[in-house]
Amino acid sequence: MTLFSIASRVKSAVRSLAPVCLAACLLWAGITAPAHAADNYMKNERGTLQSYERYDEVKPEVGGINRYTDTDPRRDTTAADAKARALSDQAERSKRMADDPFEPTRETLSNTGDYISNAVDEAKANIKDALN
Repeated sequence: MTLFSIASRVKSAVRSLAPVCLAACLLWAGITAPAHAADNYMKNERGTLQSYERYDEVKPEVGGINRYTDTDPRRDTTAADAKARALSDQAERSKRMADDPFEPTRETLSNTGDYISNAVDEAKANIKDALN
């Protein structure tokens, strides 16, 4: 290989790679443009840039770690509250049962009247429906 052929190959390689390198440099320069060049940025209370796009506040600020309440105010928590009460009542019954092993029997016997009256009411309703 002569020096002339090597030089011509290098020259053709540079010509084919030059547009790619130029495009990469322009792309890099466009991506790394500073954020404050856009119109919708401002400095916040810490002195850093941030978007000043505002959103409606969903929850009011309160004290604590994250300055907000623990639950979304749009969420219905009545079922969770009822479950918490039921679990608390169950824990109380379990505690009483440990103190008095016959407590479940007493509770069942005290509720027997309610069970019988409910059964009688249901039987009346069934008989009434069957006759109509």
